[in-house]
Formats: sequence, C-alpha cells, structure tokens
Amino acid sequence: MAKVFRARGERAVGREIAEKYPLIQTDDLFGGIHIPSDGYANAVDITQALAKGAKAAARDIHGYQGRGDPARRRRSHRSAYCRG
Repeated sequence: MAKVFRARGERAVGREIAEKYPLIQTDDLFGGIHIPSDGYANAVDITQALAKGAKAAARDIHGYQGRGDPARRRRSHRSAYCRG
C-alpha cells in the first residue's frame, strides 16, 4: 500500500517494531512497514474533524468551556472540561 500511495516507507522486522512501539506484541509478527510521516496529526484539524462528525450525526458538543482573552482577537488558547 505504501508504494501505491507513493509513501516513503521502510521495512521493519518484529524486533525493530518492538523498539519503536514497546506496547505492541511482536511474538508472532513477521514484519511490517514503518512510514515515518504516518500518524502525524494537527490538534486543530482533529478538533474540526470531530466537530464536523458530531454535526453530521446531529450531536451536540457540550461540557467544554473556552478560556480566551477578548483583547487577543477573541482566540481561545485553553479549554476545560466541566463535569456536571
């Protein structure tokens, strides 16, 4: 698949995978492909995707309170989850 999508990848054997990802059980693993650029995520993009998915499923996001400074162009630089 890495070749199909022209992703730069490296073959890895079980021992190499265990070094990079110690929580993976590699006893019965033959090998794999490590793609260094895979798994990169931007927090803003993830938040937007979650909000878009919630909206598409007619869900509400509540319980979060943004804490921003109105003098700083009304940007929220922190959020807190309020239980209850």
